[in-house]
Amino acid sequence: MKPINGYGFFVVSESGVFTHVIIFEYLDKELQYYNLIKDEDRRAEELAILRENMQEFLNEEEVLINGERSYMRVEDVEVGFAGNKHLPYIQYIVRFLGSLKKGVNIYEDRYSPERTTYRYSVAWLFPPGTEVLEVKLGTKSVIKKGHILYVEVPKGTYLNGYEKIVFCLA
Repeated sequence: MKPINGYGFFVVSESGVFTHVIIFEYLDKELQYYNLIKDEDRRAEELAILRENMQEFLNEEEVLINGERSYMRVEDVEVGFAGNKHLPYIQYIVRFLGSLKKGVNIYEDRYSPERTTYRYSVAWLFPPGTEVLEVKLGTKSVIKKGHILYVEVPKGTYLNGYEKIVFCLA
């Protein structure tokens, strides 16, 4: 299986709940995943492995919300197909909490530097009325309507292992 695309969607609530939906798309010429998940027992085993592996990966990151450590938790994982059996996807639902306040808030994420092996995009949706003030993600980003942030990460992009988003919660 070869990764071809990734998508991330962050939804931030005023109460400080961060919901992150992550979708990885693959090209699977040998139908490895299609054959694997036809069997319900093997499917359940694979979902458990995927969940554990993603949790270990997330545990290596250090997320800070206003200087306080926040721990990401995989809530669910699902496997499906995008149009045909040669295009499997893996979807994760991840949540974490942060103490947000009215006014300026800071999200930071520290992780191992890496060079991306496939392209991906990320969308951040903050509560209406929020203003994104500063973005340091190591790649191109666009802010729309003040509270929606789009990020494009082309294949081969070097990420230095640090992200920061400063936003003002109304």
